[in-house]
Amino acid sequence: MAKMVARRRVHCPIRHVSAFVLEWDDGSHNVKCGLLKACGDSCPYLKNAHYKSSYRSSPEYKPK
Repeated sequence: MAKMVARRRVHCPIRHVSAFVLEWDDGSHNVKCGLLKACGDSCPYLKNAHYKSSYRSSPEYKPK
């Protein structure tokens, strides 16, 4: 039986709700979200457990 390695709380960029990504020692991951059935395959955390939204990071500041 696989053991859980990490549990992270993430923010869904599609439905704007909190979700949890569970990572297991065999390399697999699960997404626990109340609206996962409504989102279906459009959830970015199902494809990539380490997904980072481009909206959460600020652009690099370059003075002129």
